[in-house]
Amino acid sequence: MVVQAAVIVCSLAVEAIEHESIVGSGPILASVGLLIAIVAYRQRDVVAVVFGSSAVGFALLIVFLINFYRWAPAEGDRPITIMAFAYAFLALPSVWWLVTRRA
Repeated sequence: MVVQAAVIVCSLAVEAIEHESIVGSGPILASVGLLIAIVAYRQRDVVAVVFGSSAVGFALLIVFLINFYRWAPAEGDRPITIMAFAYAFLALPSVWWLVTRRA
């Protein structure tokens, strides 16, 4: 969970500097989320499965929107940045809750 939070924060920082970085950070976010979902599924932790799957879903949503609207990097910069910050706004408190609820 903490790794996922670090990936989210690093992705936001890098995306704010260079928008095209989502080509690398998106697959990393989705991969870590998929790993969390698989491990959580094996441990029967439904909430963590949903959390991990949300990263995969978010990455797929961005890919879909870029292709559907045929956004060039300049066109997708603002909407993708807004969506990324919205996702982080929801995901980061979820990480805190998921980590501390086990303590």
